[in-house]
Amino acid sequence: MKEKIFSLGILLLCITMLSGTFSGCTPSSSGGQASSSPNNATSAAGKQAVTNVTFWYSMGGLGEKALQKMINDFNSSQSDIHVDAKYEGSYTDAMNKLKNSIKGGQLPDVVQLGDESTRFMMENKSVLPLQNLIDAEKYDLSTLEPNILAFYSLGGKLYSMPFNNSTPILYYNKDLFRAAGLDPENPPKTMDELIAYGKKIAKKGSKGNLQVSGCEINNSDINEWLFSEWMCLQGLPFANNDNGRSQRSTAVAYDQNGGGLKILQKLLEVQKSGTASSAKTINDIFGRFASGQSAMMLSSSAGLYTVLTTIGSTFELGTGPMPSISAGDKGGISVGGAALWMMDTKDFDRQKAAFEFIKFMASPEQQAYWCGQTGYFPVTTKSYDLPEMKQLLSEKPQFKAAIDQLHKSSPQNQGVLIGTFPELTQQYEDVINKVLSGEWTPEEGIKNVAGQANKTIAEYNENNPLD
Repeated sequence: MKEKIFSLGILLLCITMLSGTFSGCTPSSSGGQASSSPNNATSAAGKQAVTNVTFWYSMGGLGEKALQKMINDFNSSQSDIHVDAKYEGSYTDAMNKLKNSIKGGQLPDVVQLGDESTRFMMENKSVLPLQNLIDAEKYDLSTLEPNILAFYSLGGKLYSMPFNNSTPILYYNKDLFRAAGLDPENPPKTMDELIAYGKKIAKKGSKGNLQVSGCEINNSDINEWLFSEWMCLQGLPFANNDNGRSQRSTAVAYDQNGGGLKILQKLLEVQKSGTASSAKTINDIFGRFASGQSAMMLSSSAGLYTVLTTIGSTFELGTGPMPSISAGDKGGISVGGAALWMMDTKDFDRQKAAFEFIKFMASPEQQAYWCGQTGYFPVTTKSYDLPEMKQLLSEKPQFKAAIDQLHKSSPQNQGVLIGTFPELTQQYEDVINKVLSGEWTPEEGIKNVAGQANKTIAEYNENNPLD
């Protein structure tokens, strides 16, 4: 769906594997955690009690390293609150553990969850909507990015604090563009342009094998996220009931409004153009891209720092907006990624302490650091006023693509809220593979995947009745 956070197996020096956060789907596994914490108690010496805040997170690789620094900086910045952070695996792993904890009544204070869980969390009574604390403290939201806030809001209420957010962008090899006679400062803006560029770049060997591909479009780690983003770019809803925002969605809409069919038709056109390789996973796709065997790939801006670190000076990296399906598309991009959710522990002191931690993580300084260490864009506009952020954008202009894409979109491009998105992932993966392999036509693909999705949505709504 939206961001998912990709875990990249990255080749360094052609052999060494790095594990890094490359959005879109699932964070890489880890085992690290921030320093352990004291209990909420007053010491024998009579010192003020330290409030312990439990934080579950799902960042691996370079993202986890940066996250732990931020957590440790918060702990050392004051003496009243200590955050005890624990890695809980992928977003899916963390969500499953949280569901079990909700049943057992043992809740963390703060949990980082992927955007695919947003609708479920908004409806869950164990969640403490962030708006409650915002109203109580009169916390100023005016400097936070309105396009990002829009996704995590419903009915005028902000439910969670956006934290690590990104969009799909186009990564491209400027050296291969130059060699093909293309303008390295003018990446393709539409899928038709992407096909045309790919044909000029693609090179085949003596046996007809594709030695250098123009682009990579079948990414099994984020296919469903890209699908939903292409619906946003077309300005069309993914699901009914205003993308699940006026009330719960009861069915998908992409099969009725024509948007889904256009996506599958265009992906098939790319496949038939002969410019795309057979790579399907993020590791395979990135391996080809990093080694100069592919000129373009679509993936999350969250992996930008990892990409830059990996390719080094091998070639000049360019970034651009996600190509639209058609030249006339008037929509915008929706954010992906994750947010920080507060759980209703019924402990006022811990809730107040948890909010202090959340505000720290969303502060301009922390968000500027976070952006530079990952590729996630800042959730606050104040970050752009800082010297370190200005320096980052000057020295590494590749970071601008996702930021510009976000700012050119409207809060009306909020994206879909649907409780079954985690369950829909495999359905989209199956239909895209069957269409690209020729087993199904695009029309058959849309009919089948919409039918499966609607059944899944109906089951979710039945099993999770609203009060």
